[in-house]
Amino acid sequence: MTKKLSFSEAAKIMRAAKLEPLEDYCGNNKPWKCKCMKCDRVVSPRLSSVKRKSNGCGYCSGNRVDANDAIKIMKAANLKPLEDFPGSNNSWKCKCMKCGRNVSPSYTSVKGGGGCGYCSGNRVDASDAIKIMMKASLKPLEPFPGSKTAWKCKCMKCGQVSSPCCSDVKRGTGCGICAGVIVIPELAVKVMMKANLKPLEPYPGGSTSWKCKCLKCGKEVSPKYHNIKSGDGGCKYCGGNYVSAKEAEKLMLVNKLKPLVPYVNTDTPWKCLCLVCNSIVKPRHHSIKGGQGGCPICANKKMSDSQKLSQEEAISVMKNAQLTPLEDYKKSDKPWKCRCDKCLKVVYPRYSGIQSGQGGCLSCAGKMVDPKEADSVMRASGFIPLMDYPGSNKPWKCKCKKCGRVVSPHYTTVKGGGGCRYCTELGIDYTGPGFIYLMTHPYLESHKIGIGGSKRTRNRDRVKDHQKSGWKLYQRKDFKTADEAFQVEQSILDWFRLDKKLGVYLSEFEMPQGGYSETVDASEIDLPTIWEKVEELSRVKR
Repeated sequence: MTKKLSFSEAAKIMRAAKLEPLEDYCGNNKPWKCKCMKCDRVVSPRLSSVKRKSNGCGYCSGNRVDANDAIKIMKAANLKPLEDFPGSNNSWKCKCMKCGRNVSPSYTSVKGGGGCGYCSGNRVDASDAIKIMMKASLKPLEPFPGSKTAWKCKCMKCGQVSSPCCSDVKRGTGCGICAGVIVIPELAVKVMMKANLKPLEPYPGGSTSWKCKCLKCGKEVSPKYHNIKSGDGGCKYCGGNYVSAKEAEKLMLVNKLKPLVPYVNTDTPWKCLCLVCNSIVKPRHHSIKGGQGGCPICANKKMSDSQKLSQEEAISVMKNAQLTPLEDYKKSDKPWKCRCDKCLKVVYPRYSGIQSGQGGCLSCAGKMVDPKEADSVMRASGFIPLMDYPGSNKPWKCKCKKCGRVVSPHYTTVKGGGGCRYCTELGIDYTGPGFIYLMTHPYLESHKIGIGGSKRTRNRDRVKDHQKSGWKLYQRKDFKTADEAFQVEQSILDWFRLDKKLGVYLSEFEMPQGGYSETVDASEIDLPTIWEKVEELSRVKR
């Protein structure tokens, strides 16, 4: 049981907190009328709270506000109070002495740097809001609901009705339908019908497979709306990119080949029984479809039984392919040592491959790169390779001759004119300050990670570029250098693709401003989880 304090004991505690009691001690948890020895105001704190906080005057601690002081602060912010002080966190009706409008900010918000919402641009009145929407070719169809509330409007360009927020339109967005961000199901159906595709189910979304019937061949297919809208694809059967299992099996039987396993695709070797010689063979469907014959055993036997190809005929075929044989012709499916007439390299093509149009020199076709030649290209472009050639489209660890930094460009990028990301004169300055950002798009249902920083030229802001297309910023984190932000971004992308198995969600069509390769499906992962990983990776020393 707590011992009851005497007046002298209690008064001693209050005086230590610069409070002089003005009445008898009435209890530990009851208001005790006192005079503050700092500001001379009369206050009534409880002894229990003074013991906990060692400070009793609410005015001196900033927890209480004097009405006269509050009025002075409001007037200093060009706000004239129209009613008595209602409390620091309550709306306080005032008149702005700049624009003349009546507003109701709280005292705490004004003390923290706020003021008139209209003058600061955070609030919009109905007449100004209508002007903003009309300037963006959007005609309001209902009274102004507020700057951050969906506002039903009609686009004066496309004639469609949508509901953008005035605040978004003010930042630079417009009609989502014209921008391709919002898709009207009825219009989507028209686009599909124009491509000879009749939808068999309601519109599922731009990036989701849509079950349709091809009006040309009658087959059922499932293309994506955004692919059709951008002119990429249609019916996979009519386009020749896809063959049904029945059609593929029928073609093999016509060529005296009976499939022994299910059809996979046109490029996969297909185990078949030759109905002529009863041999088990594995031809490719596309080879049979291209007229390259059926059973290779029967084809070789037919050649051996007939007059063999003469040396002159074989050499003539190779010469026409700009290849000079360096040894006698032996067999159509055996490598034949030749010299390429273009690059003078020694190559080993097959006669059968040349006959089928496959080409002879892989180097000239761009399918093979000589490591020594690749090394020369990198050195001529200002790089010193620090490892053996890894492949044309893989990161190649090198040292930049100009800045001395270690970078990992792709050989194909450098050969195409690319260079060191630190020394390039355009884009992000990786040596200057940078930041990583996380954005989301409610209509495209996608999240995106990205980086930004100081620019050498053009001074573009990637975040603002995306915001103009309807993206909303979730979080941003600053770094001393853009390179640090880049390293965290690359780690996040590896986490997306390798650990979380999340693929690139949007297409280049959906993000004309760029950055689609850094997107993920919003339904697969939430923003807090991503940002928690960003914070974790940011703490890793590099």
